[in-house]
Amino acid sequence: MIKQLFSKGLMAVLSFLLISPCFALQIKPINENSAVKAEISTNELTRIAIDQDRIVRVRGLEGAYDMKSDSVQGAIFIRPSADYQAKPFTLFLATEQNHNYVLHLTPKDKTADTILLKPKGVKNEKATHWENSSPYTKTLAVLTTAMITDAKPSGYAVDAVSHTKRHHITNHITAQLIRVYSGAHLRGYVYLVKNSSNQTCTLTEQAFYQKGDRSIALSNLVIAPKGEVLLYKVRSYE
Repeated sequence: MIKQLFSKGLMAVLSFLLISPCFALQIKPINENSAVKAEISTNELTRIAIDQDRIVRVRGLEGAYDMKSDSVQGAIFIRPSADYQAKPFTLFLATEQNHNYVLHLTPKDKTADTILLKPKGVKNEKATHWENSSPYTKTLAVLTTAMITDAKPSGYAVDAVSHTKRHHITNHITAQLIRVYSGAHLRGYVYLVKNSSNQTCTLTEQAFYQKGDRSIALSNLVIAPKGEVLLYKVRSYE
């Protein structure tokens, strides 16, 4: 069931399940050859990716960080070294499409999330046409359906997110970001929600509402003991 959520009042529904920190994703608009600031986890690997592009080369201060590369997704994972857990440092990124960006990173005592650089001025005509070809509410429904059926809307980039943090919603319910759909003006998120208890749990889509959400859907409103369901969210870039 898909529900368009336009009322802030929905945030009060089942507030014990409201999980703003769980959906952390730092989206950083950036220009060619320019710099942005972002926070990374002190002790965990933070994922860094570029919207509709791939990181192919990284330069930075030697000894400031540990890095792993995801050659499949064109992303990297960064963790500050012991000497730089309280010091900011800078990365210089070169991409497959011959773009260059600078990222000023500040370590913080926080759970790891994903930093997604969104290049400014990059037109996505196919995705724009797809998003504008139907009324807005229908577009939200069609995008959510595409995520549910593993379809790829025209012009969209689909990023399977690996090694993301599993966040606790309650003592027994966790949520983990597993996939991102990037369009011209809309972005879709797919989360894996798990129940580690021996009890059946009942959820509502309203309970997962955050400011800025345009559409929310759960693959099932009931999670069996030791079971899992998928959560689908659509947000705009604005």
